[in-house]
Amino acid sequence: MTGEWGCSRLSPHLVYGTLSLHEVHQRVHEQRDRGDSAPGWKASLAAFDKRLHCHFIQKLESEPEFETRSKLPVFDRLREADFDPERFQAWRAAAPK
Repeated sequence: MTGEWGCSRLSPHLVYGTLSLHEVHQRVHEQRDRGDSAPGWKASLAAFDKRLHCHFIQKLESEPEFETRSKLPVFDRLREADFDPERFQAWRAAAPK
């Protein structure tokens, strides 16, 4: 099998943040749960989903700062330095339930 047919081609989108792991995970599960997939497709989706999970865990192990710092320093300013419980409660009250 060649890379042309054996890869998702999602890596650049995941790396640059135009697509999140959460979005990919959701779509994989939606497709898997549709029930009209060709034989073997559900197993392929399960393997792909497992690979995404492993990749994320590997990333956290090799770069623990990944959890608290942005990959690109220019985005570090977007994170708040301290947790603000008042702002969190205001957000929580306004968030859809």
